[in-house]
Amino acid sequence: VDDGNVTTLTANLTSAISTASNIKPGRIVTSSAALNMLATDYAIGYNRTAGVAAGICNLPGSPTLNQEFRIGDLAGNFNADPVTLTPPGGHSIAGAATWVLNVNRGVWIVHYYGSSIWDIARCAS
Repeated sequence: VDDGNVTTLTANLTSAISTASNIKPGRIVTSSAALNMLATDYAIGYNRTAGVAAGICNLPGSPTLNQEFRIGDLAGNFNADPVTLTPPGGHSIAGAATWVLNVNRGVWIVHYYGSSIWDIARCAS
């Protein structure tokens, strides 16, 4: 309903388009500090400066069944400075306690299957 409030109209229109097009949120991370992903995250792009220390990316503790997350190396420095992907306590990722992301320009899809089980796939760089 157009009540003359442009801010409300714009917010409602943006929300409707986002919902209808199934747009998922993403963030670009430039810090080398540990990253705690949120259940509301969909895509994380790492754009770190070459030479920063290896990082840790903690997967969210309350994912929904069949939820997917995407993690990408935007700067092309994961080979020298990898990121360790860590699932929540008591969970495993591809049968392991952690998973190292160490391919330059790689993009990984992490999928939560439920029952504390995560899986991972890497897209071509």
